[in-house]
Amino acid sequence: MFLNRHISGTAEDDLLLQVQGVIAGYERAKILERSRRGRGHAARSGSLSPLRGAPFG
Repeated sequence: MFLNRHISGTAEDDLLLQVQGVIAGYERAKILERSRRGRGHAARSGSLSPLRGAPFG
């Protein structure tokens, strides 16, 4: 949800909304990728606590 601009029905506003959606999807994917890599690195280095929950992988 983008709160900084009111989206009206013009073609320019529709394009802006679509571009912002694409960028938000890309950022979400990168955050998930980095989180997954970080958990994998922590599991390989042995720094995860066994009492924390289900093991990674």
